[in-house]
Amino acid sequence: MTEQKLTSLTEILERVSRIRAEKASTVTTQKTEVDPELVQEIEKMRSEFERDGIEYTEGALIGMAECRVLKRRYDEKAAERFAQIAAIPQRFAKASLSDFDPFDDVQQNAFLRICHWAKAVREGETPWLVISGTWGTGKSHLACAALNSLRESKGLTVRFVATMDLVRAVQGTYGNSKATTSEAEITAELARLDVLCLDDIAADPSSFEAKLLARILDARYRNDKPTVLVTNLGIEETGGQPSKFDQYVGDLVASRTRQCADFVEIKTTDFRRGLRDRINARKALELN
Repeated sequence: MTEQKLTSLTEILERVSRIRAEKASTVTTQKTEVDPELVQEIEKMRSEFERDGIEYTEGALIGMAECRVLKRRYDEKAAERFAQIAAIPQRFAKASLSDFDPFDDVQQNAFLRICHWAKAVREGETPWLVISGTWGTGKSHLACAALNSLRESKGLTVRFVATMDLVRAVQGTYGNSKATTSEAEITAELARLDVLCLDDIAADPSSFEAKLLARILDARYRNDKPTVLVTNLGIEETGGQPSKFDQYVGDLVASRTRQCADFVEIKTTDFRRGLRDRINARKALELN
């Protein structure tokens, strides 16, 4: 019996020794790994301190650089989670008002007004926003940047919805015994959201879409919920006639939208086409 205990004790001690050795090996490996992002941040901060004449120790410099890197990574992860929950398209998941670089004066004016809308929502107000303009003028980008700016507003439920996808989703519930939701449930959910952005209204116009939008927007108006509407339809009244946007959504919604929305029109050149032309011109210069 004593011999068995000694054998067991010996095995336990050997196992403990192996575990300690593995831990020591892991620590050594971790110490030798170099984080390129951290190294870059350290050198960036070193340059900043030396430029500004700030005294520092190497240990303090490394510690502050680590804090910066960790904070940046945390913010990036939080932004990714927010974009997923809000259904913001991957292309605009990192769109930011703080980093937005207006293409021209028209886009600059639109940018400032959209910033004003986002600020009002963060402060608890319930404004609406209608962004109109031709293709490639940054409408969806700015709308998503505005939604992303609400990430720090705790408790807000935010959702980006492409109107064509919404129409397909609702129509897909008709006569479908396997559907997990209904039109009434979809419209009720969109009516309850704290902030809703409906993108590309009338990109594929139909009376079905117009009536669906009228029900959703009427409910959001009555619930006093901030709403963003993005469209290619004109928002200017001409010759005493309602705008194309007003005609599309109908008299009731048009009247209510005019009451509570800021109408922002972005009439400028196609940013995407201009960007492509600049890239092609740069490539041509490099080849020459």
